[in-house]
Amino acid sequence: MCWAAATWAAPAELGGVKIEPTAQVANAPALTLNGAGLRMAGNNKITVTQVYALKRFSSMEEFLSMPGPKRFVVTYLREFPGGIPYKNLSRGIEDNLPKSSRSLLIPSLMRLSDALASVKRIAPGDQMTVDWVPGVGSVVSMQGRQLLDPLPSPELFQGYVAMWIGAAPLDAAVKGALLGQD
Repeated sequence: MCWAAATWAAPAELGGVKIEPTAQVANAPALTLNGAGLRMAGNNKITVTQVYALKRFSSMEEFLSMPGPKRFVVTYLREFPGGIPYKNLSRGIEDNLPKSSRSLLIPSLMRLSDALASVKRIAPGDQMTVDWVPGVGSVVSMQGRQLLDPLPSPELFQGYVAMWIGAAPLDAAVKGALLGQD
């Protein structure tokens, strides 16, 4: 079950997480919140995910083809072992990308796996951001600390995006909220 909110006029709250209407990535103009969703497992709140872009979008294809920076923010609402983000990403890539694309990701996935292994525990309130910065690549941070050098592979960011808003997302209700469809 998921309660989700897609449009925000002012700072709001979802699952106890403050949702900002804008985000700043690199030296680009402010990004606008497209949507935010609360992922649930039974009665347990798991994560709040937010997605930001330069303009509104309603599909993964539209989001990925849009120029400029992009941002996903995942706030964890309960404790997890540090490997959870990588396991979800691996599943999302496998469920959403063709085999031919997956093989291109192996070097980036290995680097990301090593970086996420340094995160031993995710506590309630911890935030992971995944930014796409044109000319730089994917910038992955936990609690505002960049975990590794940028990953230039656009396929890795596409895999991350697909995990949330692709054909086989982690949570269909959250996908709808992130795309502004609720």
